[in-house]
Amino acid sequence: MSSSVADPETPDPAPARPHFRFRAWNLLLLVPLISLITPLFNMTEPTLLGLPFFYWFQIAVIPLGILCTLTVHLVTRERDEEGDR
Repeated sequence: MSSSVADPETPDPAPARPHFRFRAWNLLLLVPLISLITPLFNMTEPTLLGLPFFYWFQIAVIPLGILCTLTVHLVTRERDEEGDR
């Protein structure tokens, strides 16, 4: 005997939770975006090993961006693995 009416004993599924949850650690991901604001570093002085500031600043931002991304990943990883988003 099949019925199209839902079984009254089964609970309703939980409402869907949003996938994005703000965490202060995520603000660290904005640090690498400094390299996109060209007027902040569009200059030749000071030089480092003969490289103008424009170039060595961009090279320095790469490891900084990696460190920021890695930090956010490591700090927020445990919550994500547990399903707490």
